[in-house]
Amino acid sequence: MRSIFPSVLFSSAENLALKSAEANSACQNALSIIEEYDFKTYYHSVGVAQLVSAITHRADLINDETIIQPLVTAGYEHDFGKVMVAKEVVSSSKAFTKNEWEQMKLHPIGSFFLSLASHPDEPIIPSLGLRHHTLQTGIDLFGNSRSYPDQNDVNQIEAFYLNTKVNPKIRSLGMVVITVADQIEAQMPIERLNSHPYGDRSHASPDVIVEKTRIEITSSPYLNIEQSAVVKALSVAKEIMKQTIEYHGDNRQKT
Repeated sequence: MRSIFPSVLFSSAENLALKSAEANSACQNALSIIEEYDFKTYYHSVGVAQLVSAITHRADLINDETIIQPLVTAGYEHDFGKVMVAKEVVSSSKAFTKNEWEQMKLHPIGSFFLSLASHPDEPIIPSLGLRHHTLQTGIDLFGNSRSYPDQNDVNQIEAFYLNTKVNPKIRSLGMVVITVADQIEAQMPIERLNSHPYGDRSHASPDVIVEKTRIEITSSPYLNIEQSAVVKALSVAKEIMKQTIEYHGDNRQKT
């Protein structure tokens, strides 16, 4: 599967976790639907899953593969709900209008219901799809909170639709891991018009991006885990960012 992150940067255990998730028929189906609907979302989702696998294996936060596996699957499926948003909005390369942004902000709810239907016995997967923007802080361009959906709506949706309750500690940890992976992949500071369908999105250094992300997540009122977990997750992500930049730089020089 294509991603900005070369597979050679990941350990055998990390790549095995990715392949195990991909082998699941429900995850396969989700990825096929995402790829057909919008390739850039698919490309991003693969990168997020790779970072989730690396963080969970390296950050000394989880030592149980039965817990890591659904988190990796959640990485692949966190944006599944974008297939329920108008295609012209999802694939747009222009700044969103207020109406388009309100449509886009519904995608975590879509991710929840699509993953719940595919993984009824793995509640952490739809839960993280629903909550992967919860830890964002600050105000968006239209004067609203960057944390969405509304936390009361999130809690009510889970309380009503999840038959099996999610372990609160695993959910809190999963929220940190998937938020870090999502934010870092989306801000990879590499001139990648030819290597990434989102194009050249950021020129900031990994150090700047990681520190900005740390401040944002640790400032969230919904962070229910020690801040050290955020630091550990970002440390792994920064290492992979720097290795990826070096890898692509070497490849450009060779060509």
